[in-house]
Amino acid sequence: MGQDPDTGRAFRFSLVVATVDRNRDLQRLLQSLAQQTFSDFEVIIVDQNDKIVLAPLLDQARWPFRIRHLRIPRGGGASVARNIGWLQAEAGILLFPDDDAWYPPGYLDRLDGILERTGAQLVTGRAADVFGRTINGRFDRHSGPIRRSNVFTRQIEWNMAVDAGLMKALGGYDENISLGGPGVWQGGEGYDLILRALEQGAPCYFDPGLIGHHHELPVHQPDDAMVRKGRVYARGLGYVLRKHHFGPAALVWWAGRSLVNVMRALLVLNLPRLRYYSGQTIGRIEGWSGIVWQRPLAFERVGHRSSAR
Repeated sequence: MGQDPDTGRAFRFSLVVATVDRNRDLQRLLQSLAQQTFSDFEVIIVDQNDKIVLAPLLDQARWPFRIRHLRIPRGGGASVARNIGWLQAEAGILLFPDDDAWYPPGYLDRLDGILERTGAQLVTGRAADVFGRTINGRFDRHSGPIRRSNVFTRQIEWNMAVDAGLMKALGGYDENISLGGPGVWQGGEGYDLILRALEQGAPCYFDPGLIGHHHELPVHQPDDAMVRKGRVYARGLGYVLRKHHFGPAALVWWAGRSLVNVMRALLVLNLPRLRYYSGQTIGRIEGWSGIVWQRPLAFERVGHRSSAR
């Protein structure tokens, strides 16, 4: 297709997908994109697999949209992979789907409409199951501007669209916060990106009607991998609170919420949840304080290690 005369860009959207060890999930994501009625987009796959396993899936002949395949070494994590990907993008608006997320028909049409109607440079939605039930976090019920005071209930990084010019001005994702990377801050990169955008005065908007789908995290009966993930994600959130100068009251609020869930798990003798929320409490304190206890704690048993992007 030709370039958009207003933006000089070849596409409306570039979807940048960091992936490792999730071939079947990635296929579901691509199939959901093939079912979109909106067609003005490209997909950039940033592949961190050790072996060449995705070539058959990513054959251009299989898909009605342009697909590009970038291979990079494993180990940098999601933020590093996304930064490599968006720098290759040819669209005016960037999205960063998880490799195990997928989108309902009409998603891109709805997103395009929100961008046009609001004039926002950054738009987010919520995580939901296929029936529309909210999962994997708390989200506001009402749409509206994102502000520092509500960013934590108006964001999910894999359901977020960012103006390419804004992304360039921000310098991309903070690579110190990178799920699957070598550092200790493994979550909260979306919060950080929005907070930096707000500091630059960029208009940001949340619409709970903009839903994407994802595996529901097993926080009710978490396995060992989920227990570890809960702690490192919490470290990332704590780090974001510290980086953006949220004071002790914010730490008390976030660590206190986790402690309440520890008490609830104790009351019903749910040991897996007790382990999960204990780790989450400690992780949030570690992130906010900057003091990380490197050794595994008693409740963090050795088990199967989950793959990270």
